[in-house]
Amino acid sequence: MWIPSILKASARKPGGNRAGLLVVTRDDRLFYSLFAASLDIGWSIRRARTFEEAWKGLRSQPAPVVVYDERLPRADWRDALRSFSSFPGRPLVFLAAPEVDEDIWRTVLHCHGYDAVKRSAGGNEWIRVLRFAWLSRKAPAYPSTPC
Repeated sequence: MWIPSILKASARKPGGNRAGLLVVTRDDRLFYSLFAASLDIGWSIRRARTFEEAWKGLRSQPAPVVVYDERLPRADWRDALRSFSSFPGRPLVFLAAPEVDEDIWRTVLHCHGYDAVKRSAGGNEWIRVLRFAWLSRKAPAYPSTPC
């Protein structure tokens, strides 16, 4: 498969913070939707086509954000989300699912995932959720105050 040369380039976040996105999918449409979103927000992007490839990739080059395709064969997404949470820096893991309801979302959180997003979400939706995830990770923790 031809891969545009721009895919090989990595981008930098303003202020020198490097953000990377690992997309675990065999679906070109999902990957290119996320690729377009990553360009808009200035992130580098990598792709893995299997759980095993993603596992090896995260061990050699950590990524702060992972999008995992629910439809991957031979791998249960629940186990994948749990295992990715054991990596240093605990990447924020999104599940790309055909449909997202309260049960899916609850299961994602229970399996140490960050969020579930419809696979068919447009680029603007991916940009919104990825930016929010990055900002929430970088935001300083403030102690809560009683009301």
